[in-house]
Amino acid sequence: MRAHPAEGQLQALLDCELPATREILVRAHLRGCATCRARIDAARETTTMVGSLIRRSAPAVERESAWQRFVVLSGGRAESQARGLRR
Repeated sequence: MRAHPAEGQLQALLDCELPATREILVRAHLRGCATCRARIDAARETTTMVGSLIRRSAPAVERESAWQRFVVLSGGRAESQARGLRR
């Protein structure tokens, strides 16, 4: 790979979404390119920070009361379907 990989390719590599042949090419490029290694390190750090912020900002959900609200909103259909699944 002569050209530097695009940001999207680096993110896809981090997300394990690159096709195998493209992953091999990008990883080979990273071995020889300090600039792109710095780019992927920065992307990895950003991904980690965003994930941490999402986990901290997500509201805590009490599962039982959430399920009961869902049953009410479904008009009871959710409860009857769940009973069928438990059998």
